[in-house]
Amino acid sequence: MNSTRIGFLVNPIAGMGGSVGLKGTDGSALYEAIRRGAKPVAPCIARRFAISLAKICMNNKCHGLTFVVAPKIMGEDYIEDLKSLINVEILEYPLGSMTSRYDTINIVKLMLLKNVDLITFVGGDGTARDIASVVNQTIPILGIPSGVKMYSSVFAVSPESAARLVFEFYRGRTNIVESEIL
Repeated sequence: MNSTRIGFLVNPIAGMGGSVGLKGTDGSALYEAIRRGAKPVAPCIARRFAISLAKICMNNKCHGLTFVVAPKIMGEDYIEDLKSLINVEILEYPLGSMTSRYDTINIVKLMLLKNVDLITFVGGDGTARDIASVVNQTIPILGIPSGVKMYSSVFAVSPESAARLVFEFYRGRTNIVESEIL
């Protein structure tokens, strides 16, 4: 039986700027996006990923797969479909009402302490940069696209393809390549 630990986190504001004509939600752009009426898109994408992975695991038995998940709106809130199919560990980390890149960075540090084999995240290029700055090429990362700017090759093409890639990683059937994060 394969034993694999996957870190999972969500940037809950990623992608909000795109629907209102902004190029992301980095820095003060978040407040402008909210002012323009932007709504979160990352939660729906995170749920699509979790539902897709749950379907795969129902058909293929993912014994030995553990998800190490960020708390609340940064991960835990979107994985209900997975909880009965795989092992889930929710990280203890105090989240405020608004999350920031510092939350992402600190949660990734906690995931590394939990010896994850892969970090999967919902976000855009900014989230990818923050995660890569902590991981520093010690383990692979896989992005589930929800941001406005996704030029980095770390991203799957959809939440469903990311779920398939995670399953293939768990089965030991992936080729990991180093690539640039923009």
